[in-house]
Amino acid sequence: MKKHFLLYFFVLCFSGWSQPNIDIISFNSQHFISNYSDSTKNPFYAQDHFFSLFVPKKFGKEHVLMIRLNAEQLTARRTSTLSQSYNLYSLGLPIGLQLQSKNERWKYTGVLIPKINSDFADNLDYDFQLGGIGLITRVFSQTCQVRAGLYYNTEYWGHFFMPLFGVDWKVNEKFRMYGTLPGNYRFEYRLGQRFYTGIGFRSAQRSFRIQKKYHDDFVRVRENQLKVFFEGFVVGKILVGVDVYRSLNYNLISYDYFETKAATYRPILFSKTKDAWGVTLNLAYRIRTD
Repeated sequence: MKKHFLLYFFVLCFSGWSQPNIDIISFNSQHFISNYSDSTKNPFYAQDHFFSLFVPKKFGKEHVLMIRLNAEQLTARRTSTLSQSYNLYSLGLPIGLQLQSKNERWKYTGVLIPKINSDFADNLDYDFQLGGIGLITRVFSQTCQVRAGLYYNTEYWGHFFMPLFGVDWKVNEKFRMYGTLPGNYRFEYRLGQRFYTGIGFRSAQRSFRIQKKYHDDFVRVRENQLKVFFEGFVVGKILVGVDVYRSLNYNLISYDYFETKAATYRPILFSKTKDAWGVTLNLAYRIRTD
C-alpha cells in the first residue's frame, strides 16, 4: 500500500511539468569531438557531466513544492603543440511551485533558479545568476496536454528571455511525444515493457564567468542537438541509456566583460568549432508516470 501511494505521489508531482517520467537522481556524461574552424584545424574535445537530484513535497490537495539540485562540470580541451584544457562549473538550486485548478484542467508552474556559473578559480562576486520559469498547462485529457510559458535568466551577456511551448501527447500504448521547446523534445517508441527508443532535439545556451587572469570575461555556450536515443530499465527503476547526436552550431566562445558582444578568444581554446557527432551516456533512478 505504501509503495502504491508513493508512486501516485510522484506521478502527481510531475504531471504537467514536461515529460512522462521522474528522474529522482540522474547522471549524464556527454562527449563531443570536433575540430576548430580556424586555420589550425586543431582537435577539440568537450566533456560535460551533469548531476541532478529532485525532491518534491505535496501540500494542500493537489499542490506541489519542488526542489532540485543541479550540478555541471564542463571540460574543454584543445590539442596542438601546446595543449590547453579548462574546467567550467555550474551549481544551481531551482525551487518550484505547481498549483492545480479545482477542475484539474489547468496547472500553473513557477520556478526560481539561483545558480553560480564559474570556473571557481577565484572571487565569486561576479559569478551569481538568477533566473526563473513560468508555465501554464492546459490538460485536455489523460493523454494530451499543452503548455506555454517563458524562461528568463540574468546571463553574463545580459537579460535572456526565451518563450516556451510544449505538447505532451500519448498517441497509443507504443508511441508518444513530449517535451518543452526550444529546450528539449522527444518522439518516443516503447519496446516491450522496459525499453524505449526514438529521436529528439535539445537546445541550450548558458554562460560561465572566468577568472581575473582573463579580466573576468565570460564563456557563452551554445549547443543544438539532433539525436537518436535508446534507454531501458536494467534493474528495478535503475535506467541506463545512450544518445547519439549531431551538433548544430555548437560553440564555446569567450566574450569581453564590458563589451558583451565582442569575442576575445582568450584563452584561445574558447573559439569557434565545427559541427560533429557526439554521444551522451545516461544513468538515472526513474519512475515512469505512464
